[in-house]
Amino acid sequence: MTTKTTVFAFRIDPKDAAELRRLAKDDHVSMAALVSQVLKSYLEWDHMWSKVGMVPMEKETVRELIENIPDDRMGKVVTYAADRFMGNLLLMTGKSTLESFLHVTRKRFEKSGLYLSEFVEDGKLQLTVHHRLGRKWSIFTSEYHDIAIRQLGYKTEVDVKDDLWIIKIETT
Repeated sequence: MTTKTTVFAFRIDPKDAAELRRLAKDDHVSMAALVSQVLKSYLEWDHMWSKVGMVPMEKETVRELIENIPDDRMGKVVTYAADRFMGNLLLMTGKSTLESFLHVTRKRFEKSGLYLSEFVEDGKLQLTVHHRLGRKWSIFTSEYHDIAIRQLGYKTEVDVKDDLWIIKIETT
């Protein structure tokens, strides 16, 4: 099924147009497809990014910050972060559901350049995140997501490794 589209005409700086042409060529897509992707990214994520308090930061800086959270404070920091996320989820999507959680989580990992895979087996949705940021980051982010998912009313199982974590969500 073809999605109906609307035609717009925009005026943009010639240097920006040249850069768009170059990026489209590099990505092997049409200019229209690239502009559509950019607009969709803005509408789904970028316009809310700063409104919910997110800031860009290098992965290694994040890793260093997480590594320096004392073990006896980790739980408190994780709970605070998960609670903030759930409030932001409502602001960003207008609802607090597993579907909205997954949508925002996918976008966050996509924007961060981290690998998130999903599959369903035996009535459980499995999320696997590969990150190369160390065990403490695995612990922090898996607990963060686990708390948020449980706040939505789902049972979970968590498995943590040095550079990946897995959460299984009972969806049935």
